[in-house]
Amino acid sequence: MSVAGEYLLPMTSPDVASFDPERLARWTGLRVERCRALPAEIAARIERKRPELVRLVPELAGEVLVVKAGAVREGAVKLEDLHGVSLPGYRIETFTPDDTAEDRAHGQLLTLLALLGESFSSPEAAAAWMLTPNEAFGAEGDGPATPLSVLEAAHPKHIINWMHGWADGTL
Repeated sequence: MSVAGEYLLPMTSPDVASFDPERLARWTGLRVERCRALPAEIAARIERKRPELVRLVPELAGEVLVVKAGAVREGAVKLEDLHGVSLPGYRIETFTPDDTAEDRAHGQLLTLLALLGESFSSPEAAAAWMLTPNEAFGAEGDGPATPLSVLEAAHPKHIINWMHGWADGTL
């Protein structure tokens, strides 16, 4: 299934019990209390965004696509806004996730931890990188944002996508 948005990228079903806020704090430099609060914030954002998603099912053969309703019709926010829209070769359906927003949030944080562990020799090296300004993460104050500020804002998927792009050379 092709997907759009941070709330859908394929990932294995996380073992929520394996999420360790102390480990996330060591590898990222965030305070432990903030690490404990992140999963609920990420899950709430995911839950708010999921109603914007619809499935485009090919009538003959091909890949099912999951997209934001606004990609099908400008100004559309949810499936109901697409009433009467016709896409030749596709049927527009409700998107029903196969995981919970909480599982997705924990999965994003566990994926970030795994990538940091693969990319850096130590938690200290990873935490130092998290403080490095990077224009790819947008602006913050008078300069570029840092991966840490992106994580603090509960957007681990932005960091994950950047790290994947850096690792496979597509940046």
